[in-house]
Amino acid sequence: MTYTIKQLQKKDSPEYVSDKLLLTTLINERVNKLSNPYSPLSSRLNDLLKKVENGSVFHQETEGMKTFFIEVSGKDEGDIVCAIEECKRVIENGNRSGFDSNEDGNFSFESIGDYTEEENED
Repeated sequence: MTYTIKQLQKKDSPEYVSDKLLLTTLINERVNKLSNPYSPLSSRLNDLLKKVENGSVFHQETEGMKTFFIEVSGKDEGDIVCAIEECKRVIENGNRSGFDSNEDGNFSFESIGDYTEEENED
């Protein structure tokens, strides 16, 4: 099945692919094509895959901390603030990823790294 770039980038599209998912997919495809699973390239790709999966490839300075990637848009600053507040509410309800949109704005978010509820109680 083929998708357009617009479909893959539109957050509320069922075909949406996050940067993390795209990188993971590309790395896995390349690893699967290697003839020698013990080659230096295979080792390097597997190390990179671990960094993508735990989020450290995106933000090494936040290692050990919970990290969320949040994207909001709106027609004006008020719409942006409303989208941020709604995103905050959804995260506080325990969601690790999600999106929502209406005629005035939208948001999407995705968490990376290890995270437990006990860490959230601080």
